[in-house]
Amino acid sequence: LMDRSWQSVVQRMHDQIAHQATHDELTGLLNRKEFERRLKLKVSESKLVDSQHIAMLADLDQFRVVNASAGHEAGDRLLQNVAELLKQVLPDNAEVARVGPDDFAILVPRCDSGRGHELANKLKRAVAEHNTGWLTRRLRVTMSVGVVAVNRDSSSIWDVFNRLEVACDAAKEEGDRIRSFEVDDTDLSRRSKAVAQVQELEKALDTDRIELHGHLIKPLHASDETGAHYEVLSRIRADDGSTIPPDDFVPAAEAYGRIHMLDERVIDRTLALLAASGGKGIDKLAVNISGRTFNRPRFVEFLRQKLEEYEVSPSLLCLEITESAAMADLSRCADVLRELRYLGCSLSLDDFGTGLSSFGYLKHLPVDFLKIDGSFVREIDRSRSDYGLVKTMHETARLLGKRTIAEYAESDAIIDALDEIGIDYVQGYGVEKPRPLSKILGE
Repeated sequence: LMDRSWQSVVQRMHDQIAHQATHDELTGLLNRKEFERRLKLKVSESKLVDSQHIAMLADLDQFRVVNASAGHEAGDRLLQNVAELLKQVLPDNAEVARVGPDDFAILVPRCDSGRGHELANKLKRAVAEHNTGWLTRRLRVTMSVGVVAVNRDSSSIWDVFNRLEVACDAAKEEGDRIRSFEVDDTDLSRRSKAVAQVQELEKALDTDRIELHGHLIKPLHASDETGAHYEVLSRIRADDGSTIPPDDFVPAAEAYGRIHMLDERVIDRTLALLAASGGKGIDKLAVNISGRTFNRPRFVEFLRQKLEEYEVSPSLLCLEITESAAMADLSRCADVLRELRYLGCSLSLDDFGTGLSSFGYLKHLPVDFLKIDGSFVREIDRSRSDYGLVKTMHETARLLGKRTIAEYAESDAIIDALDEIGIDYVQGYGVEKPRPLSKILGE
C-alpha cells in the first residue's frame, strides 16, 4: 500500500514538473516553447495533407498603462482574467499560449480564414466588454489581433511568427484593430521582410556571425599621417555561407530599435582587433554610428569603458555620424561631439550635402572630416552642376578648418576630378575594394 502511495506521489510530482515545463506559471496557458512545438506539428501537417489552420497573435493595447497606474498585482490579475476569457471564447480544440508580457498566441486547427477572422472579432469584443475590478478601480483594455493562415505555403514556424508579429503590429498601429496577413499586401510584405532582416541580425549577433571589413580612405595629397585610414563596414555571414551587406539589414535594425546592438558590437570587435594588432600601420579606423545609438544616454560612457578595457588609443578611432542625424537635434549632437572629442576620438560628418539648405550649422559641430555624399560624386566627371556643388562643399569645409572625404570614387576620371577640386581623401571601388579587417590589421 505504501509503495502504491509513494508511486502516486512520484507520479503527481512528475506530472507537476511536466506541466510547469510546458505552461505559463501566471496564467496556466501554454508557454511559448510548447506553443512553438505544437505549431511546428501543424505546419508539417498542412504540407502533408494540404490542411489549413489559423494562427493569431493578440496584444493587450493598454497593459503598460494598467501596470503603471494600478500596479503589477492588478496587471497580473488582468492577464489571468484575459486568459480565462480566451479559453471561454475559443473552440475547445484551440491551443492558447502566453508568449510575451501582454501577448497571447492562438492556434485553431482545421479552420478557414473566414472563421478565423470571426473568432478574432469575437475575442476583441469579449476583451473590450470585460471589466477587471481591482480595489476601487475599473480597468478596461482593448486588444489588437494579427491573423495568419497556416497552410502548405507556410515555410516554417518562424515564417508564421514573423507574419503574426507584422500583422499584429500593423493592427496596433491602426488602433485596436484586426489585421490579416495576405501575401499580396505590399505594406505587410515589406514589414515582414524587415522583421526577417532584424531576426537575421539578432541571430548573427547571438552566433557571432558579424564580419568586419575595412574600406581604404586614401589621401590625394601629401599627408602627415603615418598609417592608413579605413572605414569599418559590417556584414552578416548567413547560414548558407553568403554575405548580407549592411543596406539589407541596417534600415530594418534602425526601424525596429536594434541598431544600437549592432553599433556596440562593431565598436567592441573593432577595438578588440586593434588591441590584438597594436594598431600597427593604422592611422584611423572610422566607425559609423547611427543617430539612435549616438543619442543613447550612456553611449559616450560605453565607448570610454571599451577604450579602457582594450587599452586602445582614442586617436585611432574616428566616429562617423550622418548629417541628417546631426541636424535632427543640433544642440545635443554638438554636446555629444564635444564629449567625444574630449575623449580623444576624431569625428566625421557622413552623407554631407544631403542637408544642403544651410551650411551655418557646421560652425557648431566640432568634426574633423566632412564625407561628401556619393550622390554628388558618382557623376562628377560629366556633370558640371555636381562638380560645382562638390567644389563649394570642399571650399566651405576648408574655410571651417575641416578635411573632406569623397565617397563613390569609382573610376580614374572621378578621382581626377576630385583631385582637381582639391578633395583631401577619396574612397570607393576605384581606389580599393573592402577587405576583411582582420587581414588588414594582420598585415
